[in-house]
Amino acid sequence: MNQARISKTDIFEYSEIANYEKILYLDADSIVIRDLMCVFDAIQTDKIYAHQEGTILSGVYWGDYLFLKENPNYPNTDAISINALGFKNLPDHKKTLSKIKQAFYLDIYQNKLQFYDQPHFNFHLIHNGLVEIDAFKPLVQNRSSAENAVKNGLAIVHMAGCPGHSNIKIDLCRDFVRDYENIQQTIVVKILEEPNCCLTCGKPLDK
Repeated sequence: MNQARISKTDIFEYSEIANYEKILYLDADSIVIRDLMCVFDAIQTDKIYAHQEGTILSGVYWGDYLFLKENPNYPNTDAISINALGFKNLPDHKKTLSKIKQAFYLDIYQNKLQFYDQPHFNFHLIHNGLVEIDAFKPLVQNRSSAENAVKNGLAIVHMAGCPGHSNIKIDLCRDFVRDYENIQQTIVVKILEEPNCCLTCGKPLDK
């Protein structure tokens, strides 16, 4: 189970990884609703791109105990969810993921693992200034409604929740897909009635 929990760090062991310029990791409880090229295009620097969620001192989920161990007065700042991680295929990132994996297993030995892999990604990436969160803000959101996702042009919606609560997440995904399909049907009808509408959102195009 622990090997599965830290499996994100094993991407560079994939035998064909050298064929790819950029890497995008998505959790299984994420829904992709449009072409992901916009997400890949957002990855421009040598940092690791992630989706902002919570703050580093707001709970074990985001690694508060690791930051406070480093500095009892560690200043609070934005944390990340690791449901969506994007980065260039660089040797430095391979080293970074290896260090996160080592810290994960050390945490198992010392603390019996307080909360899976996300705290270690948060601590290592944020503490060392290796993460970029602004670029994914308009592209990835947690538990967005289908209406909001279409309106704002999101690419990925993450059904955030407690690990292992698969039935709840499956229901959330089904509800989202149902609502999304209803919205798409409405847009199609509007386009048939008004052929000059945008194919994405159904709004009239400027003349």
